[in-house]
Amino acid sequence: MFTEIVLYTFIVAAVIQLIFWGVIFARLAFYKKAEQQVDPEHWVSVIICAKNEEENLKNFLPKILEQDYEKYEVIVVDDASTDGTSKVLKELSKIHDKLKIVTIHPKESTSRGKKQALEEGIRSSQYDVLLLTDADCYPTSRKWLQNMQSLVKGEVEIVLGYGPYEKKNNFLNKIIQYETTHVALQYMSLSLWGMTYMGVGRNLLYKKGLYFKNQGFAKHKHIASGDDDLFINEVATRKNTAICLDKSSFMYSKPKTNYKNYNVQKNRHYSTATSYKPITILVLFLYSLSHFAFILNLLLGVIFNIYSPTGIILFIARSIVMFTTYGIVLNRLSNARLIKWIPLLDLLYVVYYLFFTPAVMRNKSRQWK
Repeated sequence: MFTEIVLYTFIVAAVIQLIFWGVIFARLAFYKKAEQQVDPEHWVSVIICAKNEEENLKNFLPKILEQDYEKYEVIVVDDASTDGTSKVLKELSKIHDKLKIVTIHPKESTSRGKKQALEEGIRSSQYDVLLLTDADCYPTSRKWLQNMQSLVKGEVEIVLGYGPYEKKNNFLNKIIQYETTHVALQYMSLSLWGMTYMGVGRNLLYKKGLYFKNQGFAKHKHIASGDDDLFINEVATRKNTAICLDKSSFMYSKPKTNYKNYNVQKNRHYSTATSYKPITILVLFLYSLSHFAFILNLLLGVIFNIYSPTGIILFIARSIVMFTTYGIVLNRLSNARLIKWIPLLDLLYVVYYLFFTPAVMRNKSRQWK
């Protein structure tokens, strides 16, 4: 009985995994941006929320203020910082006339954290196209703004960008890189299939009119997080969203350097997952459950010497399809060095699921710091 359960569960999980990797995720691997003769040029308001970001603003904000694009402003919301953030911003404003500073004083700051800061920034913006990023981020090139805004045309009001982390030579960083590309693989692939459910706040564009039409973050104001995923989950449609895979549009940020801080970060990220639309929850649950069941039952099969021709064929098929699809995606996301780590990290993901599933189930939103 045990043998049959392991074998049949493995077969079902392998088939579902093949559908995800061979059909759904392959859409991203082989995605081609439609050619256009003339890129549109929109006036853009770049919005950055900063809380005690003195060093990051000093190092990274000039890269955003020096983009090869004329039609934009940069709004930095200083959210009750107690370090030298204010001083850095004032010094930079003397050099860059595109910089606009919005200050939230300590007495005005509320428990709504980043959402309050974003709302202040959006209300202070001049232009309809809003491009969001974070203070600890920097673009890969001076073409970041140009490439992101160029996709706003026709019915498109949302552009999902990619936000990788800096590469470091340690195993935690490999886990971070793998998880980041894995999340991007899911939200970008599903977006191409008309099921957009999130973006990343460090590289996300949407129109101000869409924000006010949706009454901002009012529907999830009781949740501290969700400014990038719950909002997008509500307003995205099949026709109003595009993804940007141009490598010059990537927005890098600093990765966590120890497991404790990484755990806090991921728990905060997953705190909003149960508030997604039911169909989104179902699809993501089906993928995660099939992935977990595939790995777990594979390990059980090896340990207890459970084999079958069908199981072996499905294992080989899933391995080839997954490795090929993920390899192409990793190349597109400038992370080809991670390809050789796919087999090991794919197996270790069973531990990842066990570790972070409680964070999803608790649905406990943490404050933005």
